[in-house]
Amino acid sequence: NMAESFQKTANYLQELTLSHPGIIEDTSFHRYFTLRCYKPSKTLAPFVEHIWIQRKKQPSPPSQKPPIEILSGPNIYLFFTADTAFIHDITRQEFEYDAFASEVTAGVKFRPGGFSAFLQGPVSDFDTSNITAVFPAADNTYAKDLLEQTNEVIVEKLETLLLSKQPKDNDQLKLIASILSALERDETLTTRSIAHTFHMSERSLQFLFQQYVGVSLKWIIMRKRFLKVTRYIHQQKRHSWTEIAAELGYNSQSHLSREFKEVIGQSPSKYIKNIRR
Repeated sequence: NMAESFQKTANYLQELTLSHPGIIEDTSFHRYFTLRCYKPSKTLAPFVEHIWIQRKKQPSPPSQKPPIEILSGPNIYLFFTADTAFIHDITRQEFEYDAFASEVTAGVKFRPGGFSAFLQGPVSDFDTSNITAVFPAADNTYAKDLLEQTNEVIVEKLETLLLSKQPKDNDQLKLIASILSALERDETLTTRSIAHTFHMSERSLQFLFQQYVGVSLKWIIMRKRFLKVTRYIHQQKRHSWTEIAAELGYNSQSHLSREFKEVIGQSPSKYIKNIRR
């Protein structure tokens, strides 16, 4: 049965202690929810970052439920809630969601580019949130049954769903992984320096990421910086944009402000006003 199957594969499943890196203010999130993340099997590791399960804590939350603010990275997700199942694409701006809508929520976080291994074509051509377009078995009935299981069985069932597509690793995905690993080691790298290091033109680099990841490498670099910016803002009682710009390596306050509006979708002053409200 499913439980026995999980025991056979439990040697590769490891629980990860981490929070979603894009949760802008995670104190309230962890007050009301537990988040458990599990490493994928060796076969799925080139494509999947982790499988995650979110459960409500007791006691019940207050009548005024705080929204969860997310600044997502270059990752595509599968979401399974009590009412629906869907694919969550890369969102270029900050968004909010009602985390209290389901007692249990589970899903899959794909590596940048990893979702492409489950498609017939490039990620750049994929434009639907309908999960059954990729995984026909993952309808609402599947989601309801999935969330009634223990964490271990949820992980096993999601692994089985993904493996049913028989994803294949390829040179492009390996190249993307190598580029992002280099960026993790050295956050000062630019698209120009990365193109030079990997013997590519900037145009080819742009095309690679747009096709397989769905966003440009430049966007990924900016998003990494802004995850730092938003966390820094939430941790500080006073906000001096000159100091924030200097702390995070920007040439000037105006440079930071321009990028902030491009990524977040609103000016820094308006963003801070919304935080205080």
